[in-house]
Formats: sequence, C-alpha cells, structure tokens
Amino acid sequence: MQLSFWFKPLLYYFYPCRNLLNNIEKLTDGQKGLKFMVPLCGKTVDMKWLAGKGFQVTGVELVTKACEEFFSEQSVKCNASDIPEVPAGKLFKSEDGKIKIYNCDIFNLSKESLGQFDVMWDRGSLVVIPIEDRQRYINLMKSIIKPGGKILLEVVEYDWNERKTKGPPHPFYKHDLEKLYGNWCTIEEVGRCDWFHRNLARFQGQWGLSSLDNVQYFMQVISSTSN
Repeated sequence: MQLSFWFKPLLYYFYPCRNLLNNIEKLTDGQKGLKFMVPLCGKTVDMKWLAGKGFQVTGVELVTKACEEFFSEQSVKCNASDIPEVPAGKLFKSEDGKIKIYNCDIFNLSKESLGQFDVMWDRGSLVVIPIEDRQRYINLMKSIIKPGGKILLEVVEYDWNERKTKGPPHPFYKHDLEKLYGNWCTIEEVGRCDWFHRNLARFQGQWGLSSLDNVQYFMQVISSTSN
C-alpha cells in the first residue's frame, strides 16, 4: 500500500476514546496484564491509557512520524530497532516494555512475528482497509487473536451508493460483519451514535449522504482454525 493512503487517517485525540472506556470491563473482566492489539494505531492516546491500566499494548502503524510523535507527545521514553523479518521495518518500544509499535505495513507481519493477543481494539482500521485486502486483513487478525479473545470494533454505517466520491472509511452493516466474523466470533452491538449531524457540510454536502452512524461491536472468538 502507498504511504499517502495511510497518512490521511492519522487521527489524534487528547483523551482516550469513550467507547473504549465504556467497554473496558467487558473486554477484560477486571484482569490485568492482558495483551492488547491496536491495528493501524496512528498516535492514539488509547495506547498510553491502556498501558497505565496495567495492560501490554502493541500497535501497528506504517507512518514513522506517527510512531515518533506518539512517544514524544506522551513523554514516553522509547527505543527503536530493526525488525529482522521486515525490510525497512522498525519496532518502537517503550523503556518499560509496556508499549510496542511496529512501524511497517501490517501485511508484512504475521502470527510468528507478532504473537497472539487477548484483546483487539479496532478503531478505524477495518473501515480503511481496501476492499481487495479485506479478507487478507481478517485472516491476519484471526491468526493473532487467542481462542476466547475479545474484540471491540468501531465502524460506520451509511449508504455506499449515495456517496459521491468513493473511498475510506468504508461502511459496514451487521450483515457485512457476519460474513467476515460470523463463523468464528459472536457479534453484539454495544453502542451507536449519529455522526451525520456533527458535520453536515462534509457528510451531506461533500459526500452526498442522508445519514451516517458510528457503531461499536463487541465480539468474542468462539473458534479459530488458524490459531
């Protein structure tokens, strides 16, 4: 994938995502030390918040600037090293070992290089994956989540046919998720909010939409033949 594709969704928030805060107990059952995966993490402060709660956090981000700025802006000391199996890839790791960010194309990684995780926080990752790479992405996520692992997924719902200029974020309805996750995860909607009226100039004026919802799903692995 080209760098320009990945640079656009570099979102930064000053506070941890409310959807993560609202679902953290459901994701962890009060356990500490769980391993979290945050695919296409950008420089989200969610990673520092999770590490502060006693979790091991691993992110994946192609844009080097985002990796560097996460650690500098959060005042977290880190070291950077090469990833032997990934040419030109870098691994940024906090000095306390609680936060790691793989700086490379996510499709250059594997279960062997990443290991497996107890929880996955997919906020804005699935929705920006090109359609032709979607199943490849699901296969990778399936391979790195432990049996019984939990996933918090955030997607958007809107009518793709209404959109004037096609591109990410791509819409996902529950029936779309059932096709991708239904044979190995339970799927439960846990939150929904109207984003359309937050930015009518963009969603109605530029995109040509009549509605757009942000939807959160809690999923738990019930089987995974790849694990």
